[in-house]
Amino acid sequence: MGLFIAWRLAIVMIVVQPLIILSMYTRMVILKKMSVKARKAQEESSKLAAEAVSNHRTITAFSSQDQIMKMLQAAQEVPRKENVRQSWFAGLGLGSAQFLTACIMAFDFWYGGKLISQGYITAKALIETFLILTAAQGLNLMNLVVTLHKKNQHYFLAQ
Repeated sequence: MGLFIAWRLAIVMIVVQPLIILSMYTRMVILKKMSVKARKAQEESSKLAAEAVSNHRTITAFSSQDQIMKMLQAAQEVPRKENVRQSWFAGLGLGSAQFLTACIMAFDFWYGGKLISQGYITAKALIETFLILTAAQGLNLMNLVVTLHKKNQHYFLAQ
């Protein structure tokens, strides 16, 4: 019933709903890519550390602990730089996506308040419409995730 009473607000919210879904999808993709890249960047230094631990007697016998530590630090330098770079990109992307979501929600409430002040809807109709369309938005996002998961299982599975 809230959608019929507050049809003006419902239309505006439905029009901007794809932007919110796009924003949420962007966050999901950024987080997934960031975790995959971080894992790949750490593999080389992890292999070197595992090899050093398994051969610790040989390393100790030849007094090459300092050399191994230098190699480990050098192997960790590239992943550290990559992680810093990815953190900047992820921070900008996630921040932008969150900002877009907050701006759209603020716009929805601003427009709803404008309709209330003009007497077109009541506060109850605003809240009902907002809750109905927010729930629909969540269902749309989950549908998108399931669809993409079915199409691109290799992307969502841990590698």
